[in-house]
Amino acid sequence: MKKIILPITIFIITIAACTKENANKDDEYKNYLTKAEWTMSTSSIINDTVTEHYTNGQPDEVFTLRHTTTIGTGTRKDEMYQLQQEVGFADYSRKETYQYNFSIRYKFNEGGVYSINQSTQLVSLTYEQTGTPVTTAPITQPTATSSESKSWSWQNIDDMKYILTLDLGSLEVASISENTLILKLNTSDSKTVVINPQETKIVKTSQAINIKMIR
Repeated sequence: MKKIILPITIFIITIAACTKENANKDDEYKNYLTKAEWTMSTSSIINDTVTEHYTNGQPDEVFTLRHTTTIGTGTRKDEMYQLQQEVGFADYSRKETYQYNFSIRYKFNEGGVYSINQSTQLVSLTYEQTGTPVTTAPITQPTATSSESKSWSWQNIDDMKYILTLDLGSLEVASISENTLILKLNTSDSKTVVINPQETKIVKTSQAINIKMIR
């Protein structure tokens, strides 16, 4: 009997120690998160949708839609890109690029609520299209500001993985310290839609989010 009790006792002690260690880590990370305001920096969000069209099992058209947001220090760039590839025709593409003066700040409280303070000013628009010269128009607009509050939640998936749920989705905490917070998310999906007995389409979607916040 003693030979059985000893390993079980060691196992229980190990579990208790791990639980305590995780609890300490939770408290440490939560303290980092709620201590002061965060500013988003050097971040990107990419959303892709690729639709493949088939007639009688043969591919005849591919339509790609990509929306990219890139955030730097005091700047933001939004790109909306479309590409149409149809069998028997030349490819057609268009892209609109919006440049902003931009800042966004997050403040988390321990009660599960966070505030977002955002400042946005559109400064230029660039338009590109197949067969058309690239045009860029400077824009003078007043700065728009907004503030709102939303809910956040914190989840420990396992000993090494934490999830922070925000308005952007449930993001993996890649790294957190007193002055830096790095979040990421990568998802993909594919579905087949039968339009009629002759036509089908496959819709592939993906999202890649990489966010860095600093103090």
